[in-house]
Amino acid sequence: MEELLQIAPWVHAGLGGVCLFSGVLALTAKKAKGRHPAAGRVFGASLALTFAAILINIVVAENVFMLGLGWLALYAGAEGWRALLRSQGRLGPHPTTADYLLAGVTLLLSVGLAVFGLFVFIRTSNVMGLVCVGFGLLAASLVRATRRRWKAPPSKPEWLAVHIRMMLGAFSAAVTAFLAIQLSGRIGGFEWVVWVAPTVLLSRYGTREARRRGLERAP
Repeated sequence: MEELLQIAPWVHAGLGGVCLFSGVLALTAKKAKGRHPAAGRVFGASLALTFAAILINIVVAENVFMLGLGWLALYAGAEGWRALLRSQGRLGPHPTTADYLLAGVTLLLSVGLAVFGLFVFIRTSNVMGLVCVGFGLLAASLVRATRRRWKAPPSKPEWLAVHIRMMLGAFSAAVTAFLAIQLSGRIGGFEWVVWVAPTVLLSRYGTREARRRGLERAP
């Protein structure tokens, strides 16, 4: 077990590099056949493997924040992939067992992350507790949006907009996890800004991209 705990971070780091690089390629590539879907597939696979590689270390360390953030990235990526399949007509619009399982686990983790964050903030006044609460609420809002789509399935273009937003959400969570590992304890009270910024910036970009492509109307 000790050897596995020592090897896992190195495997995680290598896969994480592939995940981030492929994510950047998918983000910057023309949204057409070729580099974009290929990079997207590599991103999705490496994201899942990156989380799996470090999961045992997260559990042993009882790192609730990284557990929640890692799963949030996986959930967003899975929902983005399934939204793409639905936009292409390769998957029906109504929820399947896999959809219920993904949403159920995410909802449980969102509650756990929010409760943990409140506990940390109340006991220590550490602002990172509020960051945990924020990510817990974000996960819960994603599940809520998923449930709304179950009740009123979007059109195919709207499913594509969901794909864009969710894949950007997965990428922002991956970037946040990278920054959390690299900068934790090194920039004082500004850590929360660096960790929240990727989600804020990329979510705004996703909304603008969906509207630019005519997949979503401005309010």
